[in-house]
Amino acid sequence: MKKFHPPYIYQDNKFYFITGKTFENQRFFDTPAKKSVFVQILHKAIEKFSFELIAWVFLDHHYHVMIKVGLGKQLGRFINNFHSNSSRLLNKLESKNARKIWYQYWDRCIRSEKDFWTRINYIHHNPVKHGYAVKMEDYPFSSYSSYIKTRGKDWMDSCFLDYPIIDFTLEESD
Repeated sequence: MKKFHPPYIYQDNKFYFITGKTFENQRFFDTPAKKSVFVQILHKAIEKFSFELIAWVFLDHHYHVMIKVGLGKQLGRFINNFHSNSSRLLNKLESKNARKIWYQYWDRCIRSEKDFWTRINYIHHNPVKHGYAVKMEDYPFSSYSSYIKTRGKDWMDSCFLDYPIIDFTLEESD
């Protein structure tokens, strides 16, 4: 019996939390230079699709971003553009041909203010969770330092108190 999958409907002018992981969890982005490639391609894709980048973090084998999309139906094209361009550039830097970099991604439309801020806190805390840094401000491949500059450390600390991080999967936490 064939399993029924209802159509996935993307919404316009909404926030989306996106997680992408590399093929077989390989640490393709294991140097600052490679992570910088990722960041450059992310910003170019955001600009190309006229999305708004809210928060982001990039580790050796996965990333999390929070974006605001204009046209929801463009989200899949955005991911495809972002993944293919970052793969192409990384493969070019390492003289590899058509190596598969990205495995898959998950997206979730944000449903509430609590969901929004908890996921931003999760994004910023991710380098600590995975042992890349002892403190969030010590990790350079994240939007955390931008938040500190624009909103201040006290505000960020209060955000973590008001919206504590819980270790959730994409199906949990509203």
